[in-house]
Amino acid sequence: MTYIAGASALPELGIPLGILIGILSGLLALSFLRTLQVVRKDSRKVRSILAQVAGIPTLWFTVPFGSKLLTTVAPERLMTSYVITLAAVFACISAVPLIQLIIATAGEIRAGGN
Repeated sequence: MTYIAGASALPELGIPLGILIGILSGLLALSFLRTLQVVRKDSRKVRSILAQVAGIPTLWFTVPFGSKLLTTVAPERLMTSYVITLAAVFACISAVPLIQLIIATAGEIRAGGN
């Protein structure tokens, strides 16, 4: 009988992995939001930043499953716990600044419309 390392990996591996990638992508999103507030008058820079923000989901799945570290772990064994933890951590980090940006933008639109 041969033993394959990681074949019996518990789904609990997805929780710390989700926390790590959630923190990294949340801080990256906050950095993009902060930069967006500074350069929002220049449409070319805004488009560039939005294109980079659109790349955050690739970070979610290529980093943990594209690395050689988890090649022996079946992704479907930890996907549920990983995605739920990642979404919760990312939402906790980026929700308040994103809501503040939406409110500020709505205020600017409202003030410009009068």
